[in-house]
Amino acid sequence: EVDYKGEQLSSDNFINDMKVASNAKLRNVSYQPANGLHHIKVSEINYDGKGQLTLFDMLITTAFDKYELGHVLGHQATWYELQIDSISALNSNSFFEGDTLAIEKVEVAGLTALMFRDKRLQFPNIPDKPMIKEMINKIKLPLIVDEFNISEGHITYQEHVTDFDDAGTIYFEELMLKVRNLTTLYPESEMRFEASALLMGRGLIEIEGFVPLAKNISISELSGIIYPHDLTIYNPMLNNVAGVHLTSGAIKKSTFQFTYDDEKSKGIIYMAYDNLNVKFIDSNGDISKNKLDDKLKNFIVNSFIIKNDNLRAGDMRIGEIKFQRDPKKSMMNFWWKSLLSGIKSSIGISPEKAVAKVK
Repeated sequence: EVDYKGEQLSSDNFINDMKVASNAKLRNVSYQPANGLHHIKVSEINYDGKGQLTLFDMLITTAFDKYELGHVLGHQATWYELQIDSISALNSNSFFEGDTLAIEKVEVAGLTALMFRDKRLQFPNIPDKPMIKEMINKIKLPLIVDEFNISEGHITYQEHVTDFDDAGTIYFEELMLKVRNLTTLYPESEMRFEASALLMGRGLIEIEGFVPLAKNISISELSGIIYPHDLTIYNPMLNNVAGVHLTSGAIKKSTFQFTYDDEKSKGIIYMAYDNLNVKFIDSNGDISKNKLDDKLKNFIVNSFIIKNDNLRAGDMRIGEIKFQRDPKKSMMNFWWKSLLSGIKSSIGISPEKAVAKVK
């Protein structure tokens, strides 16, 4: 048993050690990447020399306060704090088959993450974000992971935008993720995944999809089910990023499906809801200074643009999912903006010309 410090960490050395070690137990593992922005700590790592490797109590922190980080860097950046109870890699035999790292199952338990972005700062000049297949292809080590699971996840995302005093918040509870066939080998296969979570602790969403690993196939797919819940649960985000407050509204069981490549997404959403009403508010949650103007906006939106009920027979509005990817932003941003385009289309605040009338 030893304390393991950052300067001793090397991915090549660690892999070589795993190949020859009969067993190992490391305590108080500590590592800081070269940029100095984050700090990684693991209380204990156990390796039995055969088919089980477990990390306990992993903590990844950002070196600066969440509002301080962007000012230190001079641009927007994602601040995060991540804690994981345990990560286990499990095999019936040795992890290595020659130079190939083969893992039958990876289990991540007790994931808690808080992420924040100050969008009042300028967007950075950064390289394009990689798609999922690109990220897999960048892994140099020959790798086969049959199954990768996350259980008991809780993720909170906050962002602070211009003209609002507080950050908007959205969170996901009881997050479950299952990934199958994560590999840098067998390029003709595909990686499949499924996930579920409670949006704001109340709205269940289930998704599934696949990513082809072949270089000559670019189309991936994502589909899902959104189960009934009260739409007003999203006000902690909508109030502070859009100046919109949902006074009422409930979504019924809805489904969506879209395909996407490196540039764009395309699909549909069948979204059923009723009693949807909105109002425009300022950063304090009140109708802003120009009260007459905002009352007019509220009247136009609720009376002519937004359909507040589409449950009647023959009145279902199928939303069109159509979004052009911003390559500077993350994969999750691409998925969310694609889904949002369909939601807007379904409730009637698209096309953009309609929105412009009430700005």
